[in-house]
Amino acid sequence: LGYTGPDVTQITPNARTAREHPEVVRDYVAKEVAAKHTVGPLNHPPFSNVICSPKGVRPKKLGGVRLIMDLPRPFRKSVNDYISKTDYTLNFCSVDDAIDICLKLAKG
Repeated sequence: LGYTGPDVTQITPNARTAREHPEVVRDYVAKEVAAKHTVGPLNHPPFSNVICSPKGVRPKKLGGVRLIMDLPRPFRKSVNDYISKTDYTLNFCSVDDAIDICLKLAKG
């Protein structure tokens, strides 16, 4: 989906925060595997050109923590670095945008 980088395996180590909270990583992977959203953990890459982005753990605003996939890492060699920012953009909508959409779709 727009990746133009090298066709090689690249496995980047997880962040220190993921190593400090292995239960968060383990629970997330188990949940994703159970939902059939992913497979693993695997002992060996299933393909010759796998890119494994590092995982990290970040605090939530209201308590607890969440797992993140750190796609901007490693610096200058990440998946994101090889996707055209011109061809593929991401814009988050604001709360006002969401309210406008709801009002336009509301009946009556």
